[in-house]
Amino acid sequence: MTHALKQDEIGERNWQRLISLAELEPGSVKLVRVTGKQIAVFNTPDGIRACDNRCPHEGYPLSEGSLSPDCVLTCNWHNWKFNLNTGDNLLGGDRLRTYPLELRGDEVWVDITDLPYQQRYTAVIDSLHDAFDDYSYDRIAREIARLVRLGADPFDVLRLAIDWSWQKMEFGWTHAYAGMADWITLYQENRRNEELKLVCLVESV
Repeated sequence: MTHALKQDEIGERNWQRLISLAELEPGSVKLVRVTGKQIAVFNTPDGIRACDNRCPHEGYPLSEGSLSPDCVLTCNWHNWKFNLNTGDNLLGGDRLRTYPLELRGDEVWVDITDLPYQQRYTAVIDSLHDAFDDYSYDRIAREIARLVRLGADPFDVLRLAIDWSWQKMEFGWTHAYAGMADWITLYQENRRNEELKLVCLVESV
């Protein structure tokens, strides 16, 4: 049951009691709250699996989703599909956070350790590249929000957008770059309003 990460990659791990086996009948799903996290726990034919209860698309509770016998979890809101064993998005797009589990006696424990900063940062940047290639504006907005929440330099996304786009322009330039400068000014003028700052970042891209 254990899906381990290397100790030297994550430092001290944060194992928490999740649920007892008696509470999780075969084929059932439970929503469990652990230190502020909502975790959906499934007793599948492949074993017990756990993931973030919020769909990475628009937050629909995945504990209310549909799980196939081959461990494909479908969000019943917009039909996004995830491999519950790996977290891979089967339609392309945002990945689902899954959690390592460990059986201790008749109890299931979950490792809620945050992944290393660099790993999370790289995942966001890679996802932004994919979103740019697909012109997926809603995904771009979600990844920008994740980058900000991560505590990274929010202007990294602007540098990334320019680096991705300039060679695609006939003259290596577009009026959008000039507009980006104005959005940066608005961002700085609204530095105390997190929501408006996020709007400025998204609109500038």
